[in-house]
Amino acid sequence: MRKVLLYCFLAVSIITAHAFDPIVYDFTKRNIVKPFPRELAASLTWGEEGYQMNKTADQTMFSAYFYLQAPADAKAMKYAFTYRNSPGAIPQLNLSFNKKGGANGSNGMTKASFPSSTEWATHEVLITIPAGTEMIQCIHSAMEDAYKLAFKSVTVTYLSDTFDITPAPNGFSAKLPPSQWQGVPELPGFYLCVTAEPAREQTSLKLTWDNDALYVGFMANIKSRGVLQAKVKDSKPDAAIFSDDCLELFLHAPARNLAWQFAVNANASRFDAEVKQDVPGDPWRVKSAWNGDWDVVNFLEENRWEATFTIPWKTLGFDGVPKTAIGFNAGRENKSGQENSQWNAYDGNFHAVEKYASLDFSNGKIERTRRVDSVSYLIDRPNAQYEALLSHEPGNFRTGTWGIALLSVFPEKIRQLYSDEEVLEWQDNLLAA
Repeated sequence: MRKVLLYCFLAVSIITAHAFDPIVYDFTKRNIVKPFPRELAASLTWGEEGYQMNKTADQTMFSAYFYLQAPADAKAMKYAFTYRNSPGAIPQLNLSFNKKGGANGSNGMTKASFPSSTEWATHEVLITIPAGTEMIQCIHSAMEDAYKLAFKSVTVTYLSDTFDITPAPNGFSAKLPPSQWQGVPELPGFYLCVTAEPAREQTSLKLTWDNDALYVGFMANIKSRGVLQAKVKDSKPDAAIFSDDCLELFLHAPARNLAWQFAVNANASRFDAEVKQDVPGDPWRVKSAWNGDWDVVNFLEENRWEATFTIPWKTLGFDGVPKTAIGFNAGRENKSGQENSQWNAYDGNFHAVEKYASLDFSNGKIERTRRVDSVSYLIDRPNAQYEALLSHEPGNFRTGTWGIALLSVFPEKIRQLYSDEEVLEWQDNLLAA
């Protein structure tokens, strides 16, 4: 199949969005998309249902694009695309991140796919925005030689890494699915443990509390209930559930250098443990002998798995709501999707306790931990002899070693190359460096 780019050009001024405020590009009401190249304008039609691309096999490229201006504090964005396509076409999204004054892709590039759909559908992907991005070029593409692709809208929601959290509102009930927790903010976004890139199958959280307990709700997208791996049906503590799909909660009390793990599979079999270091500086290890007083309830639908974890403060050794920040993470083991993902955006396993988010009830904030890309360092040594080695003077090189300063250990043919005066000078230079 040939990849055909579809660029959508926004012929209006660029819109800057406040974080968390969705921007809707409604193509059914605004004729703002232009074809590229221009001579293929007849292949792009616009009407009450938005745009339709009519790609023929003899057209090598039919393209369009639009730009977004990223808020300074945006770390990611949710990108929802409403479309339908002819059979066989596979819509894709390519994004170029641009530095201030830089060209397209000057701050990196990424891509995502949308499932093929012959009926109107809206699918959302999560995109990480590299630090220093000012502009984003959004490019839609399809994989097919000839196809039709209709699109109604794109909705963009920017996300920062700091989220507001609130105590349980009046009428709150942990017996309801988390998606029905009115007045409780959503904490979107799960990231792959291996790369810290957004997970293909996304999960969102809701979190609230009262004087008795912490309540954490999971909302996990699934392809279908049938693909969930849930073989273990064990009501005893510490069931062997980790070969199944699992949802997991991790908490950390820094003042006590102590963490906890809580997990459940789709059959409501569960596991809990303390996570400890034998001595400070050691790896964090799971101690499954610990069993706490807590509860978890599953809510399963055809395309969503929701779960509510209720963790009493007394189970964690707190006398009510913690007065200082605690560590937080949430994880998902997705067997059918072959990916492990977590709410924090670091590359590492679930037990990297020192990388957990900061959950501060007194300030009503939770701040996600995000991987900071490594930087290169230029080695330097302020010494004239060392600088001489780094010079670009051509020719007259000899092979030697810094590890041995005695010429006598070298072969005879090498020793013959040096006079006694040169040997002494060589050793003096070696010591000076």
